[in-house]
Amino acid sequence: MKRTSMLLSIGAMLSLSIGFVLLHKPLQCVDNRQCLVDPVIPFGRLLFEIGLAIAAIAWLFGLITTARLGRWGWLIEVFLLGPLGALIYGIAGPTTSHTA
Repeated sequence: MKRTSMLLSIGAMLSLSIGFVLLHKPLQCVDNRQCLVDPVIPFGRLLFEIGLAIAAIAWLFGLITTARLGRWGWLIEVFLLGPLGALIYGIAGPTTSHTA
């Protein structure tokens, strides 16, 4: 689950970044009256929303994994940092519990 959390976090960050860029593409306006909506804007919104969903899943995976291991410091780190915390846990976090 640690690797899954890391991969989901990376996917979420990529999707959120690309979606954010596409969402904030400037509109093309003619004579300050008619503004054409670029077709990539809805695609950017979809990517952004998918990224949010993936980020939430990565965050939950990180929380569940650290709680099962009894690594409370890591649990707090993942809880406070969200998907970024799940990514950090996926890269550098422990794989065994304190009692093992």
